[in-house]
Amino acid sequence: IPCILHAENRIAIKILTMISMEGFSHAIEQKIFGNISSAKDRITAYAETIQEMLNNEILGDEDGPAQWSIPMHDNGKTVGAITLDNNRIRLIMEDLERIIAVSIADDIRRDRYYYCIPEYRYAMQIVRQHNEFTDDDIVRHQKHVDCWFQTWVKLHAAAGCTNYTHMFSSGHLSEYMFKWRNLYRFSQQGFEKFNHVFS
Repeated sequence: IPCILHAENRIAIKILTMISMEGFSHAIEQKIFGNISSAKDRITAYAETIQEMLNNEILGDEDGPAQWSIPMHDNGKTVGAITLDNNRIRLIMEDLERIIAVSIADDIRRDRYYYCIPEYRYAMQIVRQHNEFTDDDIVRHQKHVDCWFQTWVKLHAAAGCTNYTHMFSSGHLSEYMFKWRNLYRFSQQGFEKFNHVFS
């Protein structure tokens, strides 16, 4: 039985990574921060904007800022492996439209993100509920997943997919929901927390 909290974490990190990669690409191509002549300075401006938004407004505030920074590779030209715990990535996903607005230059792509991200959030709210699923809950969950995933694939194709996105989009997770009626009780957050402390 899949751990839905782990699935939520991995899918959300994938979403944030793909948006950040697109933001880096748009900065390099001068589609965002076009008033800055140097590509390196545009990337820095983009990264600092995202970090300030996350640290001072989403994950923290001015009195108690968070200390997260975008991991970078290739001398700051590409996004590295993003790691965030469930509480922090969930906060980011709740306010993701603000990051999309800064990162995505193309109006059509931005509108696709604005359409599909709420669908993802609705699907996650259902699957992580503590109560037993009704048949209607499961049908609504899969409908939200389908609306999210069909648009997500238009945005990123295979590069935006993981094992967990496949599990959700194919209906495999809904099969587990029908069989077990609650997946939160099988989540492995206790083990994951111990693993985090050990690490």
